[in-house]
Amino acid sequence: MKSVAFSPDGRTLVSSGEDQVIQFWDPVTEQHKATLTGHTLSVNAVTFSPDGKTLAGANDDKSIYLWDAHTGHLQNTLTGHGGRILSVAFSPDGETLASGGGNPDTAIHFWDAHTAQPKATIIGHKYGIESLVFSPDGNTLVSASWDNTVRLWDAQTGANRAILGDTQDVYAGLPAAVKIPQFTYGM
Repeated sequence: MKSVAFSPDGRTLVSSGEDQVIQFWDPVTEQHKATLTGHTLSVNAVTFSPDGKTLAGANDDKSIYLWDAHTGHLQNTLTGHGGRILSVAFSPDGETLASGGGNPDTAIHFWDAHTAQPKATIIGHKYGIESLVFSPDGNTLVSASWDNTVRLWDAQTGANRAILGDTQDVYAGLPAAVKIPQFTYGM
C-alpha cells in the first residue's frame, strides 16, 4: 500500500498502491465496495475533494487522474510533471489541487481542480515531495520532502514562508526515525 484516504463524510475509505488500482472500502462493515482500474503504474497518493465528488490519484506515469468518486468515471487527466508524482492535496475550498513530484521533478504544481489547467509551479525542494497539506483556511500549503525539510508556502503567491529542518527524511509529515506501532484491525 502506498496511500489511504477517507471520503469527507467518512463512509468510504480508499487505498492505492503498486498494483495500479484504487480500492474502495466500507470502514464500518470492513467490506470491499469497488475497484477502480485505469492507472498504468503505481498509484502513489489518493485524496478526495472536500465535497467528496472527486477522487485524485497520483501516478508514477507523471499524471494525476481525477475520478468521479461515485461513478468511477475518469473526469480528467493532469499532465505536466517531469517525473513520478508522490503527493496530492485539495485546497479546503476544492478549487485547487496541489501535486508534489519525485526526482527528477521536485516541483509543486497547482492545478485548477475544475478545468484541469495548470495554475502555478513552485520550485524549492531538492528531492521528492512526499506529503502535501493545505492549512484549514487554505492560505498555506505545507510540503514535506526527502531533502529533510518541511516548507510552508503562501498558497496564493507561492512565496516560501518558512523552512523547517529535520535530521531524517520526512514522510507524511513525520521524520523517518519515528516508529509507528503496528495494529491489526478487525481480528
